[in-house]
Formats: sequence, C-alpha cells, structure tokens
Amino acid sequence: MLSNKDAFEITGTLRAKHQNKNIPIIGLCSTKLHVDADNCLVAGMNEYIVAPYTFDQIEKLLIRWTRQFLTSKERTMSDAANQIKH
Repeated sequence: MLSNKDAFEITGTLRAKHQNKNIPIIGLCSTKLHVDADNCLVAGMNEYIVAPYTFDQIEKLLIRWTRQFLTSKERTMSDAANQIKH
C-alpha cells in the first residue's frame, strides 16, 4: 500500500519492486531548496522540476523521458529477440 508514503518512499518502492528499473520518475518540487532536489535524485528519481513550472516545461520533460524510455525498451526487446534467434 502506497497511500501513507511520501514521494521519496514511493520512488524507492517502485525501484525495488518493479521489474523494469528504467521507468522514468520525475519529481515535482514545490520549493527551490536544494535538499528537496537532492532527495529526489537520492531516492532514485531520474530528474526533478522546481515550482513554479509551466505546462510547456512539464510537457517537454514528459516527451523527452518517454522517448528515452521507449527507445530503451525497444532496445531491450530487440536484444531479447536476437538472443532467441541465436
């Protein structure tokens, strides 16, 4: 159950339990405190964005990380297919 956990704990749980460790996790920080930003990365998030953020900033992050994730996933699938063939 994740309902009683903060974003850092949830990230750790996802990284520990999810089969695909490459799933992008982006932190949305409400303050400019470097402690919060550093905690995002220490917890296992790929990146973070600090408020105030715009829709365009979030959209660009999502597009970039989605492309990276899909490219990584396609490579993994391609590698698996090549192993089966050989």
